[in-house]
Amino acid sequence: MPYYEQALKFNPKEIYALIGLANALYDLNEPLKAIDHYLEALKIDDNLPDVHYNLANAYFLLGKTTTSIPFY
Repeated sequence: MPYYEQALKFNPKEIYALIGLANALYDLNEPLKAIDHYLEALKIDDNLPDVHYNLANAYFLLGKTTTSIPFY
């Protein structure tokens, strides 16, 4: 994770660092933090099906089924 954070300090809009950090946070059972980074990535490029899917899974993990559905 430190590499993603370092990359984002250098360039906060580095989409692959945002996605990588979000995925790492999700894997560490930190879905709320992951969601923030997935949403930031989608602001940069909304045409990323994997990010939509991962975002939906993060919402689902939090029990926010209704919120997750549009991202699937």
